[in-house]
Amino acid sequence: IRISGTPGPMQIRNSIFDYNTARRMFEFRGGTGGVVNLFYNNTFFANVSPTSSDEMFRAEDVSDTVDFVNNIIAFNTNKASGNFARSVTVWKANNNLIFSNPGWKDNLPGDNLREIDPLFVNASAGDLRLQETSPAVNAGVELSSVTVDFNGNPRPVGTTHDIGALEYGADDPTQLPPSILEMAPADGTRFFPINGGISFR
Repeated sequence: IRISGTPGPMQIRNSIFDYNTARRMFEFRGGTGGVVNLFYNNTFFANVSPTSSDEMFRAEDVSDTVDFVNNIIAFNTNKASGNFARSVTVWKANNNLIFSNPGWKDNLPGDNLREIDPLFVNASAGDLRLQETSPAVNAGVELSSVTVDFNGNPRPVGTTHDIGALEYGADDPTQLPPSILEMAPADGTRFFPINGGISFR
């Protein structure tokens, strides 16, 4: 996903990115500052960045904020020397779980869980739900703007939000339709929230 110019804040929540091969998963270019891009409760699994010169998450020539919270980044492969950011004014990253990403240089700032197995139910079969004993359960930040999980089930189920796109204990999907919405407030800012039910593969 490449964002060029100043399209307005990008909000991606409750989404699953898996089995993609790309130079970069996200790239921001040419922002004018003051924009907060939100990545909340997503799961990045088994993606591959095949070249040594590219980060999986890259921001270039921008002065925006990237708010990166409650995401699982596991079993991805990258040949880059660093995987997060370039020339970004603020990276706000907390309560993410990062595990077994061969070739990655983990330069994500903030207080995150590192090299702790998320304990998916059956990752090899594509079942990225959390086991009861997963360290991601009740380990996220409670976010008032994230009220459902990938399947449209209410969050949180336990004491606080889980990390990742799927909330433990909310296994019966309500099958909300995928939502990719563009909203245009009175100030002219454009929003592209992706909020649950979206799988990028």
